[in-house]
Order: sequence, then C-alpha cells, then structure tokens
Amino acid sequence: MRMNEPIRKCYQNEKKCDAEVRTLITESASLLELNQQWKTKIESFDQALRELGDVQAYTYAIERETRILLNVTNKIMAANKNPPGEDIEAKTEVVDKETDKEPDITQS
Repeated sequence: MRMNEPIRKCYQNEKKCDAEVRTLITESASLLELNQQWKTKIESFDQALRELGDVQAYTYAIERETRILLNVTNKIMAANKNPPGEDIEAKTEVVDKETDKEPDITQS
C-alpha cells in the first residue's frame, strides 16, 4: 500500500497536467483565432486610412486646379473688358491683387 501511494499521486498529477495542457491548447487556439481577427481588422482599417488620405489628396489637387482655372478665367474676362487704349499691365496688376483673395465659386 505504501508503495502504491506515490504512484497514485503521480498518476493524479499526470491527470491534472493533461487537463491543464488541454485547457491551454484550447485557449491558445482561441487566442490565435482572435489574433487573426484583429489582424484582419487592422489591415482593413489601414486600407481605409490610405483611401481617406488619397481622397484628401485628390480634394486638394482639385481645389488647387479649380483656383488656377478661376484665376485664369478672371484674367481673361478682365482682359476682354479692357478698352483698346488702356495699358494691359495695369489691368493685370489689379487682377493679380483680386486673385490673391479666396475665390468666390458663385461668380459666373
């Protein structure tokens, strides 16, 4: 009986260790799955941020080009309103001062 007692304790400890190992394997698999989900979400978020940055860059480019077109249009309109005897440089100087301001998009 005395010799069987250490063997019995060893067997019980082995059962406990096996149960712990199964629990750890299950939890590890769950954590791996959760990790994969987070990775997918972060990649999706990163892609969304890149697209947002692209949209912002396109918006700035369109705004800049629109201002250039508006300034050129204003200069052409001012040049067409200039009487033949008036100096073109004086008129261009006035238009340049006006175009430094924020363009009014409602003007036609």
